[in-house]
Amino acid sequence: MATIVGSENEYPKVIFVEGAAPGTPPSGFLYAYAKSDGKLYYKDDGGTEHGPLEAADLSAHTGDTTDAHDASAISAVSSGYGNSSGTDVQTILDDFDAAITAASGGGGSTDLTIPSGGTLYDGTSSSGWSAFGSPDTFDVDTTKPDHFYLLKGTSGGNNIYGATHAVGGSFPRTYTCRVTDALQVANYQGVGLVLGDSGGKFMSWGTIYDAGDYYLQRYLWNSASSAGANVNYLSGATLRPAYLLPIFLRLVVNSTSNIDLQWSRGGMIYHTLASAVNPSMTVDRFGLFVYGFGARAEGAIKWVHES
Repeated sequence: MATIVGSENEYPKVIFVEGAAPGTPPSGFLYAYAKSDGKLYYKDDGGTEHGPLEAADLSAHTGDTTDAHDASAISAVSSGYGNSSGTDVQTILDDFDAAITAASGGGGSTDLTIPSGGTLYDGTSSSGWSAFGSPDTFDVDTTKPDHFYLLKGTSGGNNIYGATHAVGGSFPRTYTCRVTDALQVANYQGVGLVLGDSGGKFMSWGTIYDAGDYYLQRYLWNSASSAGANVNYLSGATLRPAYLLPIFLRLVVNSTSNIDLQWSRGGMIYHTLASAVNPSMTVDRFGLFVYGFGARAEGAIKWVHES
């Protein structure tokens, strides 16, 4: 007579007698049994008991929205996506995160106008920044969320106002910023990047409104309240659309006596307007400024990047 296997036959029910757990089953088998607590268990051929087996346990597990399964314990097939060869969900997620970071701007940001590498100051922390020129307001992620914000509420004469941060290392270094918004409706209202030294000298590089026209302007300052020489670039009515905000500004500090002045309309292609500028100071800090000779000065800068 052929051996009859229970799983090949139909049974309306199986009756288990409650009792103590049995011993270890032979290799290749397992024991299913009911214990005196009225619940079902099974024991594998290694002698390990599993259970109790209850529908409520399974329901609680599948309904757990925070820890039903670790991603590393869920198998997956990633062929065809090209970014991962992982065989579980966690590995694939990690590989995609690395791919996104590699294709992003500085700090892994999805803003591709941020240069890669270097240090990003993203308008959410004022750590390391010090105001100069006594602005009425200098704050970060407060007046304008996620932005550096500078305000001089009334005319303060031919002065600049801003905040600086110590340079992050030796030169050459490059400083880039995105100016999101500013007041540029009255004469000499401007905003942009600034370099400084421990003696209180500055060189500003930014966009400015002057006598009904727009310019990019480089200004040398003996101090925040003592103006030196300035030079305007790219003036002319036909260029006015180029100065619509946001605008991207860059200072390439080859050395403290050799600085290139650059700008970009969209943050991807930079144009050099002056090369090898000597600011006649020992640069040891960088930062942001607003300028409002005869008028209120206000600016919001999304980020500053140093590389």
